Amino acid sequence: MLKKTKIACTVLALTAVAFASALHAQGKPQDIVTVVKITGISWFNRMEVGVKEFGASTPGVATRQIGPAQSDAVQQQRLVEDLVAKKVDAIAVVSMDPPTLEPVLKRAMERGIKVVTHEADNQKNTMVDIEAFDNTAYGARINERLAACMGQQGKWTSLVGSLGSQSQVQWADGGASNAKKYPKMALVDAKNESLNDAEKAYGKAKEMLRKHPHLKGFQGSSSLDVLGIGRAVDEAGGRLQAVDAELRDLLTLEPLRARVERLRCFRGIDDLTALTIAAEVGDVRRFSTAPSLMAFTGLVPSEHSSGTKKARGAITKTGNAHLRRVLVEAAWQYRHHPFAGPALQARQRGAPADTIHTAWHAQARLHRRYRRLAARGKPKQLIVTAIARELTGFLWAALAP
Repeated sequence: MLKKTKIACTVLALTAVAFASALHAQGKPQDIVTVVKITGISWFNRMEVGVKEFGASTPGVATRQIGPAQSDAVQQQRLVEDLVAKKVDAIAVVSMDPPTLEPVLKRAMERGIKVVTHEADNQKNTMVDIEAFDNTAYGARINERLAACMGQQGKWTSLVGSLGSQSQVQWADGGASNAKKYPKMALVDAKNESLNDAEKAYGKAKEMLRKHPHLKGFQGSSSLDVLGIGRAVDEAGGRLQAVDAELRDLLTLEPLRARVERLRCFRGIDDLTALTIAAEVGDVRRFSTAPSLMAFTGLVPSEHSSGTKKARGAITKTGNAHLRRVLVEAAWQYRHHPFAGPALQARQRGAPADTIHTAWHAQARLHRRYRRLAARGKPKQLIVTAIARELTGFLWAALAP
């Protein structure tokens, strides 16, 4: 890729020199203007250094760089229209939205103005378009690094400066194509527009984190995307730490403390899950039997009766959905062989002996049930739902006075 970049830069320089030489032959200083997507950002500040160096080292030319104060295709179009009206000798454009510039670039070329474009391989009205590298391959390479950071699994999303920015859209599409190699990676809400603005990238990143709480990765395109994304992720991390501290304070309060202490003895149930169950169930004495608690969670099968005939259907889902979700998540742990690892032993330390016994009995029974149902060819989700229902019964026994 570095070789491609050097080749592209060489071609760009030679193209500019050729145009400048042709113009200088006319016997007057020639005006060459570079129009970028937006001024005042590091990427294009660095480009301006090269523009000025070229002007300083090339006799007979005057070079300058301009661009809109905001990332706006219409503002960029007006700047180019003004240059055409002033009859400059050459225009080099980093197109914000190539189709928007087609009419004005066509007029420029009809009037003899030399036109060179960059990051716009779909631009029609240009003498030459210069690309530093294969845009699709570049996007794929970025995504490959993202996949490594994510462990090749989880939800991710992408940002682009604008949907009209051809090269950035190609980078995002290249990333999406690369991620298809990893079946456990899921792209959500692709190509969010940041308008080459760190503040807008921050807003979009926050929106994505709210919408997808388990989001694991961002692939940006604009040089300012990373600033906004990083700020949003840092803030989210700070909020999580604050919430975690508050939750740990709650664990010390009665009557939650005693309930959480018993619930944490079970495999798959740590602080947050235990606190959720304790808070949602409340005083277990309001459930006279384990099946009544199961019904409260919505984990019991529905039933259709007609006379003496009874037909069982899917679970009712009429109970507490939040409680049902955490119970199903915990139930997945029982597909593994019964085992009390260091973390579980630490949670059980100091807990009532009868609760530890009940928790171990739950491990043995629920694992056997999982194996039996799996051997019968039942779908995994159905099996885990059945395990969650029976786990609820064990939890009722542990909490009941």
